[in-house]
Amino acid sequence: MKTGLSLAILLVAALIFPATAAPSDLAQKVFASAQKDVGKKMWKGYGLPSGKLGCAAALCNVLQEGGVTDAHSATVIVVRNQLLYGKTKFKELVLRNHEGDGIDDAKLKSIARPGDVVLAFMKAPPNPNGGPNAHCGIMGENGEIFTNDWNDGIWKGLNIHLMFDYYPYIRLIRLSG
Repeated sequence: MKTGLSLAILLVAALIFPATAAPSDLAQKVFASAQKDVGKKMWKGYGLPSGKLGCAAALCNVLQEGGVTDAHSATVIVVRNQLLYGKTKFKELVLRNHEGDGIDDAKLKSIARPGDVVLAFMKAPPNPNGGPNAHCGIMGENGEIFTNDWNDGIWKGLNIHLMFDYYPYIRLIRLSG
């Protein structure tokens, strides 16, 4: 009886927490676009004077290349709202909610998938978080993130801890559809 109950619990957990499932076709296309664009100034086209605050603009350009048409803003919190409340209504997951001193690697590994949109904030959403109070990118594999580097405005693949541990509120937008 105990074995049967344990098996049932594992089955229910797998249905409720399918985080290790393969990324959707859309997320795979976005992930491929994020990889392809490394080394480019992806922030252009949004009227910004430089790429130092161009993470949301860069993200939107990469998302559009990958087939996501809902996002089109140079502001991270606006991009979040467009992805959550636009025509596609993607799902948001919490990676960090002001706990600890950085991203928990075990939690990252358990819920993040390549192609997830990563949104980081100094204040909990939906508070306004403009300029350096927010950052964003596309999740890669093994702790890598693709993001606009605020130092030089170039789209890069980096270890997520280098640019995201600083932010106490981190959300993942799961691309499906």
